[in-house]
Amino acid sequence: MTKTRRQRIVEAEAVANTPAERSAGPLSAVRDFLAGIVTRFLQLPRLVRVLLVALIALSWVAFIFSLVDRIYFDYFFDANTRAVPAYVTAGIGLAIYLFGWYWLVGTVGMKHRLKSRPIAGLYLLLGLFVFSTDVFLIIYGIASQVEAAQ
Repeated sequence: MTKTRRQRIVEAEAVANTPAERSAGPLSAVRDFLAGIVTRFLQLPRLVRVLLVALIALSWVAFIFSLVDRIYFDYFFDANTRAVPAYVTAGIGLAIYLFGWYWLVGTVGMKHRLKSRPIAGLYLLLGLFVFSTDVFLIIYGIASQVEAAQ
């Protein structure tokens, strides 16, 4: 039976992502776990990966903007540089988005970049943690406002 193009691509990616030999060190289980997460994530359609990386970057921006604002207003405030915290936060968000793009989306035709790297798995787990924290803080803020209004 002849294999389809997609089946051949999936098999080639599986072979490319399979390490030649792993050491049995204390962190090998963590490394394998993170690589497994990335392998599953890389099987998603490209548009879904782009949107999820953008969501992770926006989650990080929502997570750090108050910290950046607090540091700026407490130590560096000047009326002529009011936009600096927004630029710093936007720059950090852009850097996080670019890291996610490099590790998880790649460019068209550049399949060799999309390997199951443990750092990409760490990016996904930290992104999930930050997104969950943002959702928790939003719900907490809404609940405290409702309680204060009563």
